[in-house]
Amino acid sequence: SQLHALLLNMFMLCNKTKCKILYLVRDPRDVAVSWFPFLKRLPEYEYNGEWSGFFPSFLDGNVIRGSWFEHVDGWLKQAKYLENKIMVVKYEDLHKDTLGKIREIESFIMPDSNCNELRSLVKSLTSLDNMKDKNAAYGVNYKANADGNTIDKGIIGRWKERLTTSQNTLISKIYKQNMTLFDDMFGLNYCQ
Repeated sequence: SQLHALLLNMFMLCNKTKCKILYLVRDPRDVAVSWFPFLKRLPEYEYNGEWSGFFPSFLDGNVIRGSWFEHVDGWLKQAKYLENKIMVVKYEDLHKDTLGKIREIESFIMPDSNCNELRSLVKSLTSLDNMKDKNAAYGVNYKANADGNTIDKGIIGRWKERLTTSQNTLISKIYKQNMTLFDDMFGLNYCQ
């Protein structure tokens, strides 16, 4: 696709320069659960269907931005190839130990740095509260949810409240067919 060609060009450029890339990956089950209300509030998309219709579309990649599995597969293959240029960060790890992950990211981006100011800045700028404030300040055009927010809660494991047993079995099967190689390589271990 056109996106993959653009990414390939970016990867080739990155390999020849000092650029570094952070790739944030999240459990596909939580991505689906988060993506569903987001797309319902996105004026350009306005998905009006129910979760039961959205979930198969998500699995098939028939949603905006395409397949989670293809996207992550493409990035992780490049991360393996350009291991000193691309750092894979699990959303769950960043959520659980924000400061520890920021230190790892800092070491990756600026190996010789010991900059507490950067850690503080990154932590404050990447908080969900800050994202909500920025959306309001810049007039990001999403419909608010029932709580008046445009940013989701960012909760890990929220899929357990939404997915049925059969939906979890299905996404786990697809995950295992496509992502097992990366579980060992990057410690993803989603859908176990």
